[in-house]
Amino acid sequence: MNTTKFFFIFFATILFSNSLIAQKSTSITLPAVFASGEFYPSYMQGFTSMKDGIHFSELEDGSITIKRYDAPTVAGSTLLKLENPTATDYHFNATETKLLVEYTPKSIYRYSKTATYVIADVVSGKNTPLHTSPVMYPTFSPDSKQVAFVENNNLYSKDIVTNKLTAITTNGKKNSIINGASDWVHEEEFELTQAYQWNVDGSKIAYYQMDETEVPEYNMPLYKNQLYPTLSTFKYPKSGQKNSKISIWVYDFKTKKNTKLLDNTSNNIEYFPRIQWTQNKEELAIVAMNRLQNELSIYKINTVTNQKTTYLQEIAKNYIEITSLFWQFLQDGSCILTSEKDGYNQLYHYDNKGILLKKLTPKTLDITKVYGIDEKNNTVYIQTTNEVMDVKVLLSSGVEANSSQNTNKDIYKIDYKTGNTALVSTKEQGTHNAYFSSTYAYFLQEYSTTTIPPVYSSMDNNGKVIQVLEDNKKFETIAKEYDFTPKELFNLSDGKNNWNAWQILPSDFDKTKKYPLFVTIYGGPGHCEVNNEWDWEIGWRQYLAQQGYIILCIDPRGTGNRGRDFRTVTYGQLGNIESQDLKNAVEEYKKNDFVAKDKITIQGWSYGGYLSSLCLLKYPETFQNAVAVAPVTNWMYYDNIYIERYMGLPKDNAAGYKDNSPINFAKNLKGNYLIIHGTADDNVHIQNTYEMVSALNANNKQFEMFIYPDKNHNLSGGSTRLNVYTRMFNFLQKNNK
Repeated sequence: MNTTKFFFIFFATILFSNSLIAQKSTSITLPAVFASGEFYPSYMQGFTSMKDGIHFSELEDGSITIKRYDAPTVAGSTLLKLENPTATDYHFNATETKLLVEYTPKSIYRYSKTATYVIADVVSGKNTPLHTSPVMYPTFSPDSKQVAFVENNNLYSKDIVTNKLTAITTNGKKNSIINGASDWVHEEEFELTQAYQWNVDGSKIAYYQMDETEVPEYNMPLYKNQLYPTLSTFKYPKSGQKNSKISIWVYDFKTKKNTKLLDNTSNNIEYFPRIQWTQNKEELAIVAMNRLQNELSIYKINTVTNQKTTYLQEIAKNYIEITSLFWQFLQDGSCILTSEKDGYNQLYHYDNKGILLKKLTPKTLDITKVYGIDEKNNTVYIQTTNEVMDVKVLLSSGVEANSSQNTNKDIYKIDYKTGNTALVSTKEQGTHNAYFSSTYAYFLQEYSTTTIPPVYSSMDNNGKVIQVLEDNKKFETIAKEYDFTPKELFNLSDGKNNWNAWQILPSDFDKTKKYPLFVTIYGGPGHCEVNNEWDWEIGWRQYLAQQGYIILCIDPRGTGNRGRDFRTVTYGQLGNIESQDLKNAVEEYKKNDFVAKDKITIQGWSYGGYLSSLCLLKYPETFQNAVAVAPVTNWMYYDNIYIERYMGLPKDNAAGYKDNSPINFAKNLKGNYLIIHGTADDNVHIQNTYEMVSALNANNKQFEMFIYPDKNHNLSGGSTRLNVYTRMFNFLQKNNK
């Protein structure tokens, strides 16, 4: 890549009004949390590294400006003043003389979108429309002569000198054939979006063709204040159902021919989750996996002769988590990639034949991110967990506990020739993240802890802080003003298992009193909620603390950052071990005299909603109340790439599916149950909630349910989040008096 794109979730800088500060109010309100944004610290905007690695550009107030990483101040000159200052994103060509500028994006699924684009000339400032209608995934060719994009499931390339448009494919059709983009399930579960790639000189494009004709359809009604609802129909392969037929093609701009390289109709191949051109312009590398996702092969294919060679193979006992895979081929044909084959997510260097040269990270720590490789200096930059063992902590309650494990993250550089490793982030305990320049000479460090909001600093790759750009010190005033109580990390154990946890105690905590317990969880495979980093839900949680609740979060077995075996122990019985762990951990926590043992609520969203439902129904002696937002209630209703990765095929594990789906435990309901769901949830279909309701009704069980028409999995937009959390709080108050 010629430029490195840094993405940040942007929140506008929050400033308190003079009247609010003057009142010296210590009461948090839900409108303040969800409507005003008062409890969000400042975040940095997105910016793009220039190819010299010293300058960067960013979009602000309708202008694209150039600044320096190493400057004493972050002042910069205007690069381009946009004629229409409503641009939402931009991308440079290789020579940084032209830009693709994005306008009016419209989301499709989690990552995909269409948008209108113009090609902007940096020197003249002239804007030329890329196409007559919105498109997907436009990219400049490496030689800057063309722009490829996807429209209506077909792949196109436009010559930006002659304006000639080439239709690389013509057979694209909605809910049938997709070229150059991904179907729903590959986008959601493999994070595969732009399904085409230019080779190194722009002479060829490799692309996916997905034939989803035989994939079953899901019909989702959309109401939208219209007389008759419309249907959104899309292909969604549920557990055990057919997937798209996938083939990998290459288009040669010289011969103007398409050639099929590989398909998934044979050799036990079901998925091609990744492709990558090597530094050889004729050679494409393809990752292939079987349906159970426990066998991975990397093939190299010569796109002239169509000769295929097997570069690397890996077989896992349970499954391979492909979304954590990093792989990059170097100039000499060797490859640096990550693997869990030795028990932790580690980094390996293989030669051009696939023979192991060196394991680069020998520690028993998980790599959580690979930022990239600086080939000029033989250096790879990574983020990894920082294990803290056998450390005692004294909690605010006066209880002594063990420290949580692997909740800190640091940034390192590794010389892949010598194996030498050096820390490049600052040394404080907490979470360090990096956004590197294109040459890796500089980076922006984002540092936070549970009590320190994000601090942004420009740094060089030797770990020297050049300048603190945002310290969010003003949030100390906010925390003091509203009487925040600390979020404390610790370790819970029942003598057999131990779990990372955090707690927030009520602001007026008195250990002689008893408080209702609010357990918030996610608990899904590889995911961690217990991290030493800033909590973006701090406003909601501090609100609960002010209302007299203890907030507790637990990462059960199956979650991440503690090695392969800790995560994969749930294989084939997803939900069973996690719910047992949550029950046992809460029972341990209940031994504290300050916990009201008959006022315990468990709450979660998505996978957390699934576990909340399961815990309430299986362990009524521990949990009296549950709030399940967008929950899976039957694993047969969820997409096959996700659930088959962790449970196998339903025909081979019928008991595992049945015994771990909440819908089959409806008759056990004793406590108070609130289900919340959006009708336009394309991820966890509202069918899950409706079928759960049917099962509860069939067993004459009382419950509460709130439905949000036309809202997706995130339940966002307008005042929806405020409404959702108000309903949850009212439920808590009603059932914990």
